[in-house]
Amino acid sequence: MKRSLVFPLFILTILSFTHNHAYSIDWEKMKEHGSYWIKNFGVVTAKDSPFVARAENIFQKVSAASDKSGKRDPRLLIIHGDDDLWARVIKDGTIILTYGAVKMCYSGVNVEEGDSRLAFVLGHELAHLAKDEFWHAFALEAVDEHLEDQDMKKALTSQLKETGNIHRGPSDSGSFAKTRELQADTYGLLSMAIAGYDPDFIVNNTTNFIEEWVMHTGKNSNPEEGYHPDPKMRAELLKVHLAAVAEEIDYFAFGVNLCLLGRHDDAVLLFDAFAEQFPGREVFNNIGLCHYQIAMKYLSYCDEDLLVRFRLSTFLDIKTHAIKFRGEGGNDCLEDERFLQHIRDAIKYFELAIEKDPSYVTSRVNLSSALIMAGEYSKAVSEGVETLKIAPDNSDALNNKAVSLYLFGNTNNIDTTDNAIELLKSISSAHPDYSNAVYNIAAIQSERGRGASAKATWKAFLDIEPAGDYADAARENLGIEKKKNAVVSTIKNPESPIKLGDLEDNTKAILQKMKKREFVIGDFIGEFYNGNGMKVLVIDYVVELVETQHPELLKISEFENKYGAPKKVKNHSCGKTLIYDNFAVDVVDEMIQKWIYF
Repeated sequence: MKRSLVFPLFILTILSFTHNHAYSIDWEKMKEHGSYWIKNFGVVTAKDSPFVARAENIFQKVSAASDKSGKRDPRLLIIHGDDDLWARVIKDGTIILTYGAVKMCYSGVNVEEGDSRLAFVLGHELAHLAKDEFWHAFALEAVDEHLEDQDMKKALTSQLKETGNIHRGPSDSGSFAKTRELQADTYGLLSMAIAGYDPDFIVNNTTNFIEEWVMHTGKNSNPEEGYHPDPKMRAELLKVHLAAVAEEIDYFAFGVNLCLLGRHDDAVLLFDAFAEQFPGREVFNNIGLCHYQIAMKYLSYCDEDLLVRFRLSTFLDIKTHAIKFRGEGGNDCLEDERFLQHIRDAIKYFELAIEKDPSYVTSRVNLSSALIMAGEYSKAVSEGVETLKIAPDNSDALNNKAVSLYLFGNTNNIDTTDNAIELLKSISSAHPDYSNAVYNIAAIQSERGRGASAKATWKAFLDIEPAGDYADAARENLGIEKKKNAVVSTIKNPESPIKLGDLEDNTKAILQKMKKREFVIGDFIGEFYNGNGMKVLVIDYVVELVETQHPELLKISEFENKYGAPKKVKNHSCGKTLIYDNFAVDVVDEMIQKWIYF
């Protein structure tokens, strides 16, 4: 075979199933299976090159982040060809790269940039596969082989060829192919970003990786055929696409604030809007967490006097509710349909987040909490095992595994008490200030009638965490009266730089000087404002939230001396948020980073 190995970037070969072929149908069909390329060109493996090992890891991440057609499981195949540079997807779902293409991604750049370049190449090809672009070829073959009505066959064949770029030639299908390549670029860029790679390495004011690819190969698509848009055109579309996604970030940022402040229903609306443009692991995790917290709210409506039984790990601590688990004697609270609906939704979205990134520990821990609340203890134990394979020493994963292990044994008449306690003690020993483990040890000891041990452990918990709902539950177990909130500061709370509440003329004048973006989500209508170091959320002509960087850079200790202890503390992956009566602050590395007025 003397056919050149050099292909243009991102070619998607769609076969022609008419009766006029440069090559036989069988020969062409052979090329649409990975086995043909393995046999004729050979495979470069991770053992042969560290670049291939990186490529396989990147492929797994980008594939997980990409949309799926559901018809073919994508596979990566890197074949020999140091001097040949191309990437393509074939009908059996194989993404083929030459080794030269892989090496070019890392040529003259650092590893981080090389990873991002390769992630874009793979994302582009996966987008072709996800959009099921081989459908026209399959349909045309079926029409050609099985449709007997000649007039109908002629009409369908013409329709499929005109709209699917089935044949190669200067026709309207060339424009269709260009649009399809542009679409694959944008979806590929989105997938690589969701997978955690930096799109700025692909296009920015000084970089155009697509153009660089063409420059390195010295070849592009035949301009007479016109299957690929000009590289500069492709780069410009990616730039405006990135700018559009960047504008959507307000949905995510204000969704986080609303979730932290307990407005979970509104937060879900904003997260859903963001997910339409950027369906990444973080937004699915946050939607799941909102549903989890809504489920807890409905559970609390059932019986306000139910005791807190265990302290589950979530990366955004929920408002503490009195929760009684399954297996303790016919409580109907966990059968409440509203609770069940939201806990199921929580599980669904946590699983979606994990599907986007199987190594995403945050959602795995949250999923185990939701499974415990749903009474699916064996699944929660299994999830804990999987999480600990990724992060063996993760305290939150170990904590939830211990609780689910105890509950699984408790509901199946298997004594897992001591195993659970030993696991919790190992966490506490390694992390003495980790209060969740101490609380759960005390809770299990109390349930098992180990009064003396439980009393000592409840006291140990209060030494670590003397205030809050869990501290109140500990005091109740010890027969101690709830600690009354002491007034620790008489200093007036800080005022929002923009007046909250109904829009007034003075407020309108300030907002008019800021960048405005309106949004409509069903009957949920509002505006985002950005400018002067502030972000403002207006809903139905009411200023709901103002976020700003405060001129005072305070340590958390100095801040609490000035403003007193917060009413609530919400932990999250980047730090924690302290919530007061009408304002909150984000804390990162023990420093106040952001102020939120509500």
